[in-house]
Amino acid sequence: MSASCQWDLSVPVMMGWTAEEQLIVMADDGTYRIYDLSSASAGVNTSHPDSVKHAGEYHQYSLGGEIADVGVIEGQVHDDGFVVLTGSLAFVHVKGFTGGRPMTLAASGKSTRTSSR
Repeated sequence: MSASCQWDLSVPVMMGWTAEEQLIVMADDGTYRIYDLSSASAGVNTSHPDSVKHAGEYHQYSLGGEIADVGVIEGQVHDDGFVVLTGSLAFVHVKGFTGGRPMTLAASGKSTRTSSR
């Protein structure tokens, strides 16, 4: 099976898979999308029998304006959410994937961003 994903946001800084095998992609402004690429979930939506769901559709969420202002440098998806490093060099955790509230875990301990290149 092949599926395509629409991406019209800024630079992606994180990609990963949820436990339900959905693709999660985050832009550098903290906007993220969850794509359902499985053909098994395509077809009729049982909660709305008149609607049709197609593989490659997405739900979009945001980490909020405060994180959008400083940006996201990178992130890592884990079993029940994800952690991102913001432009202010703070680690932020989001539990779940469907618009959960971002919680600051800790500052990175760095005062300036270093380049890995």
